[in-house]
Amino acid sequence: MRLDRRRCRVGLLCGATAGARMVYLDFAMRLCVGLVRADVVLVHSGIPVDTTAAAVRAAVAAGGHVICVVPHMALRAGTEGARGCEVHVARSPDGCRQLVRRLADGFVVLPGGLDTFDVLSDLVTSRNPTDAAKPVVLANQDGFFDPLVAQFDRAFAEDFVTAAERGTIKVMDTVDGVLSSLGTITGGSAIPVT
Repeated sequence: MRLDRRRCRVGLLCGATAGARMVYLDFAMRLCVGLVRADVVLVHSGIPVDTTAAAVRAAVAAGGHVICVVPHMALRAGTEGARGCEVHVARSPDGCRQLVRRLADGFVVLPGGLDTFDVLSDLVTSRNPTDAAKPVVLANQDGFFDPLVAQFDRAFAEDFVTAAERGTIKVMDTVDGVLSSLGTITGGSAIPVT
């Protein structure tokens, strides 16, 4: 299937669960609806569950185009969470990551656990020159990523991280801020929030 390259695609990374507070789920849903209103295609790896499923459902309900890249072995469990989405199948979870990296023009990372941190690390340490230029926005809901950002800044101050590497990661505390920072991905000005 040939994908429409005229529309910006944003990779969505978030935790599988809603976390301890519902503010994370609310933030994810508002962000996805905002991206849909800006005519951005969402790209997600895996069959959506919990937080991701709610965010994907909100995007689809708002008329959005969502691409779910799922590993072949996950098809046995069904694709109920991907209802209304364009589903691409990869041979393995690593194949999913690679395809999402290829499809997305940039990435938004929402609060999550170790798997979210693992994928974030994979994105920012990629040795593929085409991936290096893709921006990553940390959606720092209620300061969730503050300790991680402090560690990034310390690594930069101690010359373990280059200015170019540190510059690929933007940190925004609000849905409006995330959408505004994504203007660089869409090639235009800030994404309007309605």
